[in-house]
Amino acid sequence: MTDAERKQNVAKRLKYFRNLKGVSAKQMSLDIGKNEGYISMIENAKAFPSLEAFVDIVKYLGISCDFFMKANI
Repeated sequence: MTDAERKQNVAKRLKYFRNLKGVSAKQMSLDIGKNEGYISMIENAKAFPSLEAFVDIVKYLGISCDFFMKANI
């Protein structure tokens, strides 16, 4: 898998799970202590979260890292 494909995969999953939680990208960004455009950048495949940020994201979503990556979306 290329870096671009990884970014697209994470972007798609993040948007799906964020929408399930019913929170805006801006609010989620602020809630995890990032700038207001952080989640949008990831969802648009323009950024990739660090491992620490990824853990914060899945904790916020209430799911495991494993479930985030393996869920059939």
